[in-house]
Amino acid sequence: MRHANPVSILSPAFFTACASAFLLTLADEARSADGASTDYWVRVMPALWAAQLDGDFSYQRGGSSGSRFTTDQLGIDGAKNIFAIEAGAQIPFLFGFHAGYFDFSTEGTRPLTQTQTFGNQTYAATTQVKTTVGLRDLYGEICIRPLNLDLVGFSVGVAGHSIDGRMELADLTTGNSDSIEKTVFIPAVAVRGHVSPLKCLTLEARVHWIEIATGGNHVRFADADVQLAYRPIEWVGVLAGYRYNLYDLHLKDPTGTNSSADLNLSLSGPYVGLIAKF
Repeated sequence: MRHANPVSILSPAFFTACASAFLLTLADEARSADGASTDYWVRVMPALWAAQLDGDFSYQRGGSSGSRFTTDQLGIDGAKNIFAIEAGAQIPFLFGFHAGYFDFSTEGTRPLTQTQTFGNQTYAATTQVKTTVGLRDLYGEICIRPLNLDLVGFSVGVAGHSIDGRMELADLTTGNSDSIEKTVFIPAVAVRGHVSPLKCLTLEARVHWIEIATGGNHVRFADADVQLAYRPIEWVGVLAGYRYNLYDLHLKDPTGTNSSADLNLSLSGPYVGLIAKF
């Protein structure tokens, strides 16, 4: 009696069978995912962000000549773990809404290596200066989705960021200090995209960006975010990503006539969090 030879793992038939099984699996995942593409959903994504401040800034007022300070020089360039959150909702077929928030603060103490001026305050060389920085961002976004499949999709829209910033430099020897605090509203173009090769796994990216000059002010702003979310069950999962915010601003008269501020700062770092989607 003759026996049929087993299929070798190196044979073309074996590879064809494996490829067919893989493609059928992906097709089944695609059908399952895209079947929910017109659903209404709400999601919440709280995260812990290891945000690091980097760059330089200057501030002058009352005819004084402001000096340029760097975050490294002032000891405020270390990463800080802060809370950030984004919530969103999808309306079937077309619209999406998103909102987010974070509140960053840091401080550092360093001796200056040369005489420098911030606002109306001059700090002599070797002076121990304490620097305090606060940056709070509350944003909203509305978008439309030309391509809206759970497997792959993208959206375009508009966003608005209400940014509350504060900086203070204090001379620890004399107690003299100066500070600037300003709330700025920044509109931006918003773009989002996602790829979900598996129903439980989604790679998503988001960019808010604008460059505009008006009334003696110049703003170049970006908020970019890329994340990978894993939901082993339908409603809850975990996520990890990286976020980069750029604040390149020239502000005319932020604290009255004959004042100005220049900032070229970034806030960036990795984050981890949770995702709940209903």
